[in-house]
Amino acid sequence: MSALQIRAARRQDLQALALVYQAVFSAAAFKEKWPLKQAEKRISQLFNSPETLAWTASVYGQPVGFAFLVLKQGYNGFYGELAEWGVHPYFQKQGIGAALLKAVKAARKQKKLKNLYSLVYQGTFEKFLEKNGFKLSERSLVFSLAR
Repeated sequence: MSALQIRAARRQDLQALALVYQAVFSAAAFKEKWPLKQAEKRISQLFNSPETLAWTASVYGQPVGFAFLVLKQGYNGFYGELAEWGVHPYFQKQGIGAALLKAVKAARKQKKLKNLYSLVYQGTFEKFLEKNGFKLSERSLVFSLAR
């Protein structure tokens, strides 16, 4: 896909990324009904964090994907949490997600991050992450306290 561009996200991308975010997380894999205003707040929250690195995937200039990497201090150096990442459902399975992860991995190397992790819903993107070099953690479990 030669029309694909991965670049640092810019504040002027906020509205378009909120629309992509809404489409990604309202899709069948997640079944979350994100109102646009809430998606805008989430994207703004990430943009406003000084510890966050952000990328936009664009096709012919139109944002269709995103990745947000939050840098966190660990006991032996910084590590990264791939806090939010996704590709609009119409553009999935075209290598865009892998291209975004390539940019994230390059940042990991450049920032000398000790570890990089991502939380995903069961049954969604485990295979995709494994195909792109991630491994299931042997140390971590995630617990949830929901209403």
